Amino acid sequence: MHPPNNVSLILRTREVATLLGISRPTAYQMIRDGRLPVVRIGAKLHVPRQALMHWLETATTQPQSAASTEA
Repeated sequence: MHPPNNVSLILRTREVATLLGISRPTAYQMIRDGRLPVVRIGAKLHVPRQALMHWLETATTQPQSAASTEA
């Protein structure tokens, strides 16, 4: 699947923070910790849009049902 022509293939840290609903410092920390996929372009780090989507899909966990937590 390819993004529409007007959508960037790479995201800046502030865009990642906005999309994930986290602060910019938290996004930077996640990048430093290696928790977010990044590519370096020149001196700047960017998050590839597809890699972020894949990261979200693989990092997503299913909540436990109330029945399984009572047992």
